[in-house]
Amino acid sequence: MAVSGDPVVVGADGQLGVAAAGSSLSTNQLLEQQCVVQELKATSKRQAAAIERQAATIALQEGQIKALNASLKQQAEAIIAKLEATDRQQQKQIEALTSALQKVSAQLELSKPAPQTVENNQ
Repeated sequence: MAVSGDPVVVGADGQLGVAAAGSSLSTNQLLEQQCVVQELKATSKRQAAAIERQAATIALQEGQIKALNASLKQQAEAIIAKLEATDRQQQKQIEALTSALQKVSAQLELSKPAPQTVENNQ
């Protein structure tokens, strides 16, 4: 199979380019360019693998954060329920103490001697 078209070259700065028409590239130049292309491919593969590892790590951390948030939410709900129960209990105790205090106050009123009127006959 015949290859047609302009030869592609990679410059020293890593930029792709087209060889000038009619230029003859030496075997060494072609081998150097082939090495550069291979290095670029290898670098690209390493970067893709690193990106995949980072994505997997992020997904794992995201799952851990969701689990932690769910656990914290359950703990907060349990604490709130406990505090609400304590509040209801204390409210009942306050009501009972208020009622008892009112009864004692009423009994004290009843046990007070009736006021006596003193006549002043002068």
